[in-house]
Amino acid sequence: MSTITASYQGNTGTLNITVAFGNSVTATIDGVPFNAVEILVRKDDSHSQIFVQGSSALTNPHSILSILLYPRIGTFDLASLDGDYYWVSLSEAGTPSSWGTDGTGGSGTLTLSTLTSTSASGTFSGTLGPAAGTTGTRVVTNGVFNVGF
Repeated sequence: MSTITASYQGNTGTLNITVAFGNSVTATIDGVPFNAVEILVRKDDSHSQIFVQGSSALTNPHSILSILLYPRIGTFDLASLDGDYYWVSLSEAGTPSSWGTDGTGGSGTLTLSTLTSTSASGTFSGTLGPAAGTTGTRVVTNGVFNVGF
């Protein structure tokens, strides 16, 4: 909540406003902008995890970027157990192609910069390794997420 106060000619007024936390996930993957148009957020208190999944425009192919993190402020190495993310390119005509940091040889960092009982935000970047059935790597830069749960 924010409070706005204004004064004019000896009169003072205040207004309390609450700004809704909008969900967004953006990144650049291999030089191509990724802007999620559909975002799923799940906070699992029993496992102390936050799962964020953002889907690009539902065109053929479309892609999904998923982020798993543990609710602690800080910067985390995604090659360890601190969290992971992966990217899937989907096509109606074929098998999904996927790359990630979880067991694929990928690496990266994720910074959880703000965390409240109802929202989280941060940044991420890295190199995603190939999962089963895919080849090559994918480079993720300029990753930003702002989510409410």
